Amino acid sequence: MHTTGIKFLLILAAIIVTGLCVNSVYQSLHFSTERKMRERVVNQRMECIKNAQSFFYEKKGVYAANFDELVSFINDNQVNIHCASDSLTFIPFSPMTKFVMQTGESTSASNETEISLEIKAPFSAYLSGLNANEISRIEKEALQTGKYPGLRIRN
Repeated sequence: MHTTGIKFLLILAAIIVTGLCVNSVYQSLHFSTERKMRERVVNQRMECIKNAQSFFYEKKGVYAANFDELVSFINDNQVNIHCASDSLTFIPFSPMTKFVMQTGESTSASNETEISLEIKAPFSAYLSGLNANEISRIEKEALQTGKYPGLRIRN
């Protein structure tokens, strides 16, 4: 009876360990799949912002300094950017987190003025609600390699 109980406990332990391994692999695959899908959506929104900024730049010679100015321009000029203008400001899948949009000027080596645009969405915003350990891991990985911890596009 004693060896039967030990065998039962070993079998039960093996089943539990197997279940934990399968769950770990599933969570990793789920995170990866969900991350790719979310990044596609966020990139599309960022491209809409970039397109709207291009229209703004063509008309005014500068980029819009903020989202209020950009959205107002889109609505007033009936610019078709294939996105709803009222949703441009916010990062998809985030709890109302706004994109970071920066514009600026710099002087090149040839002494020409260059006007820049950068739009960013941090991992923590658009991956909100997913595995916090995975988010932390990819943020640390990005920072260790000198990259922005999220998505970023520039003109």
